Formats: sequence, structure tokens, C-alpha cells
Amino acid sequence: MGILAQSSLPSNSSSMERVGVSFVAGFLSHILLDAFPHQEYNLRDLKLGFVLFFEIAAMLVLLLSVKSSPLNNLIVFFGMLGGAIPDVIELAHAYVFNWSWLEKLGSKIHFYHGAIPVGFEVNFYLQFLLALGAVVFVRSRPVL
Repeated sequence: MGILAQSSLPSNSSSMERVGVSFVAGFLSHILLDAFPHQEYNLRDLKLGFVLFFEIAAMLVLLLSVKSSPLNNLIVFFGMLGGAIPDVIELAHAYVFNWSWLEKLGSKIHFYHGAIPVGFEVNFYLQFLLALGAVVFVRSRPVL
């Protein structure tokens, strides 16, 4: 979403504006996509940590490119970061900091979770295909 959001910016936008818009677009896309009922991880603790580490590493390798400009890579990275922040907050509360304000923040961010009924739960395979489509999209059209 961070890359799509770039097309709405004026051509003279600063690098910081572009990166900031990418972060916000990633964050908002997480909230939007969370609105559809979907399959969550049934893993916990170290197994979940391992899977998440692998997913993050794979996405970084697939999406960031030495052929792209540093700004393009920053836009992609901060879009990914914005998209991950809602879950990072929940994971930080569940596994690192048992702070009540962190739990409240996570539940406020996830207020829309599963709110749009589609008659079925989006399963892992559809989530994977959406992620694969996003990778193809990002790799096929650099921002700058």
C-alpha cells in the first residue's frame, strides 16, 4: 500500500513525506485487512518467533533490492513496518511487556478485527496468494 500511496503525492514531495505516507498506508492497510475474518497463527512462544523471523527475512529479501534506489527501499521498508506495527504491539504485550496500556493500545488498533463478514474465514492459502501478489506488484514497479 505504501507504493500505491506514492501516486497520490505531488511530484515535489520530500523523501520524508514519501516514507511517512508509506508507513501510514501500511498501518491503515493492516487495519483494513484485519477487518476481514482471517486465520490467525496457532503457534506460540519460540515457534511463533521462528516463523515470524523467517517471514520477515523472506519479505525483506523479496522486496528490497540493490537495483532500487535507497529511497525506494525505504518506502517499501517503512510500508512493511507500518503494516507490522499493530501486531508488534500485541506481541510485545503478550511476550515482553505486560503493561496494561500496551494491551489497551493493541485492542484500540485492532478495533475493526473481523468486523466485515464475508461468509467465510480467509485461510492461509488466500493470505499467501495476496502476499505473493504484493511481492510481484512491488518488484514490477519501482516507485522512483
